[in-house]
Amino acid sequence: MDNLAQLESSTSALATAIQGLALCFQSNDGQGASSIIDPRRTLQVDQARRNVLSIITKIKTLILACIPRTDTVSIKDVADLAHVAESQLRRVIRLTATQGFLREEPHGYIGHTALSEAFFDNPLLLDAAIFMAESAAPAALKMDAPNPDDSEGDNRTAYNLAVGGTKPFHMACQEQPRLSRQYRAYLQYAAGMHVGETLADTLAQFNWSNTRNARELPNFETGVDSDADLPNIQIMPRALGTKQPITDAGLYILHVSSFSLGMIQKELQIHCGVLRANKGIVLIPTAYLLPEPGNICNILPEAIARSRDLGMLQLSNESELEFTELLHLIGTVRNGSGRLAVTRRLVSSNNTVTGLVLEYQAEHINYDL
Repeated sequence: MDNLAQLESSTSALATAIQGLALCFQSNDGQGASSIIDPRRTLQVDQARRNVLSIITKIKTLILACIPRTDTVSIKDVADLAHVAESQLRRVIRLTATQGFLREEPHGYIGHTALSEAFFDNPLLLDAAIFMAESAAPAALKMDAPNPDDSEGDNRTAYNLAVGGTKPFHMACQEQPRLSRQYRAYLQYAAGMHVGETLADTLAQFNWSNTRNARELPNFETGVDSDADLPNIQIMPRALGTKQPITDAGLYILHVSSFSLGMIQKELQIHCGVLRANKGIVLIPTAYLLPEPGNICNILPEAIARSRDLGMLQLSNESELEFTELLHLIGTVRNGSGRLAVTRRLVSSNNTVTGLVLEYQAEHINYDL
């Protein structure tokens, strides 16, 4: 089905969905709309609203597809295809154009900009925007303090209040592939979690000629590009909390940003004994930990991290790991007559600490950081 046929089909579906939503607000006596909804119909209303939003999103994508990449098209033609008023579409385009999304040409024509074309070429950008509009923003507006008299207050999230359900956010992601995809896109494009690029930059700060050939990236997805110029790296998956089977690696990388303090401590304790025996090192990427307040030259990375942390609170009552929390935890890990110690901080150009290098040291040795 071509774009025109899809657009016509979607506009018809939208009209039907809007009619269904309107019926949810119909008064019991059938004499007009009512602002009061029977609580038993809340789920029905929510589903009808989601149907409308889903179809609108699809239409937006198709409208972008109706605009040639290197040419222009009449606003009237696009409005006719979308079954919307030309004046309304023109007002929307003039608003988005102020931020570089689409451009208006003379004589009632519109064309793509680099920004709008990027959204058309990469659907994940649209997924991220939809997540912010449909999930993140509504959750932010519902953020409030738990009610002490509410028996479920400890488990209630702003996200639950926004969507009108009790299912935890992460469970909703598991059951709804579309929501999960949009959340991943949001983390990558709106929350600053470019895992592969950041880890590769961090690894590039090592002098690999001074590191033993046997290296391992254990436990978790590393996000390292398989084509990256990093010699002799082996990815060896291992279940969390289990014994480290590779005892002769020169470097172990532990991703800890999404784990509890208890699990992080257990992982560090496991590797403490390994490092004591083989004199290897542990690298902990820290780019996605909450930085020490006011310790970054460019405030943008901290602002992104703080926004992501607040978003986690609103979506799932969780929080990002503080950099200072990790430092304190590392200082508590001991084995025999020694302990784990931070011997190097890997720092980016904006003064963000992107990684911590840990070694096993006897208690009488001190490193000046």
